[in-house]
Amino acid sequence: MSNSLIMGPTSMPLTPGRKYVCRLRAYDTQGRDLFKNNGFSTVLVFTFGQECITPVSINTQAVEPFRATINWTPIPGNSAFEIAYQEKNSNNWYYKQVNINPLQIEQLKPQHTYQYKVKGICGTIESPFSGTYEFTTPAKPTDTATCNNNGSIPVIDNSPPLQHLYLGDVINVGGFEGVITQATGSNGVFTGKCIMRVTTFNVLLRAHFTNIHINQSYQVTEGEVIVDKGEGVIINLDDLLTTIDSLANVDIDSILINPDDYISALDS
Repeated sequence: MSNSLIMGPTSMPLTPGRKYVCRLRAYDTQGRDLFKNNGFSTVLVFTFGQECITPVSINTQAVEPFRATINWTPIPGNSAFEIAYQEKNSNNWYYKQVNINPLQIEQLKPQHTYQYKVKGICGTIESPFSGTYEFTTPAKPTDTATCNNNGSIPVIDNSPPLQHLYLGDVINVGGFEGVITQATGSNGVFTGKCIMRVTTFNVLLRAHFTNIHINQSYQVTEGEVIVDKGEGVIINLDDLLTTIDSLANVDIDSILINPDDYISALDS
């Protein structure tokens, strides 16, 4: 005879964080009435495991034309998080899992409204998703060409190394913008190609870089971006815009060759 019960896969499933009641009954196998209260014990109340609670204080920070940062406050027990986001009412959710906050989402479109929600992960248990929040990306700034000697180089901040560099990301190289067309690398160090824009003359130039360092503010903190030599260095703006527009509605997964080697046909 055993004086314990082990609940396994065939038992009634229990929900973490919920309270349950149980009681025992002793009985005589020969049917004799030997026990008080018909053999039932007093009621035992217990809580199964710990409930996984949804993070709180969910908000967006640093909303830019092509990216935004989602922030939240973890709840004790949260060991990871899943963020879902989509263009408003598109019914095409993208999901990202991270271990820390905040999360910067990229490949956004200027002047578009996006929806997002967050849930906590507690080991093998997941919380419900939060309510749905929204943000709208601003318009891309319009540069004005001015010839003078008052140009300034932006101050490099102390943000951490950028983890991944994708097609279409815009890096800042000493005050000049470069649109990424090909990149390999991770953890802040990347090699690849880009299209540099010289705003003074509104000229686009093909360029390449090797093992440059980029922070999460997309600033080049170390290394050189070198303009290509030879024919085809100066790019026709109309052709470039047509190519970019043709890729705008393509799922990014169909553009990437593999997660660690982001190469685009745009560079051709």
